[in-house]
Amino acid sequence: MRPLFHPDRYVPAADGTEIDPFGNPADARGRRLPGMPDGFGLAAGKIRPGVTSAIHVHPVVTQYTYVAGGRLTVRTREPGEDAPRQFPVEYGEAVRTDAGVPVQFANDTDTDVHVIYVTSPAYVSVRGDGATAYEDAVLLDDWVPGLSDADRERAVVEREEALRRLEGG
Repeated sequence: MRPLFHPDRYVPAADGTEIDPFGNPADARGRRLPGMPDGFGLAAGKIRPGVTSAIHVHPVVTQYTYVAGGRLTVRTREPGEDAPRQFPVEYGEAVRTDAGVPVQFANDTDTDVHVIYVTSPAYVSVRGDGATAYEDAVLLDDWVPGLSDADRERAVVEREEALRRLEGG
């Protein structure tokens, strides 16, 4: 396993941002990476000027988003809130998004925003035959207060099936 990582293989994410999952157990193409821990994931992210991600939710994953360069606008809607709230996340700051909580990232500046995503458990994206067979992020059309228990349970089952496919089982 190489001890030094240089994120430089950014790929488009489903939400409209770009990621390089250099510290995930599987890469962006769903290939298992040897020697990587399963308990957490680490990815570099890039959000181009003027880009606003899709509203999305991670049914199983809690995500910390650390701003490594630039300034990010975050919108989220926690359970019990009537509407989404918005706040800036400056260079050197991080925001936590709990599993099941809708979130959206916006770059309202004229330079790239660089972020580091730390997730627990590790983010899973399994792609097959040119199409995504499983994706931890669920894109939303609007600001819903959260996923139903049934939706979360279905996401857990689909995630477990994706992990088995990654392991070849």
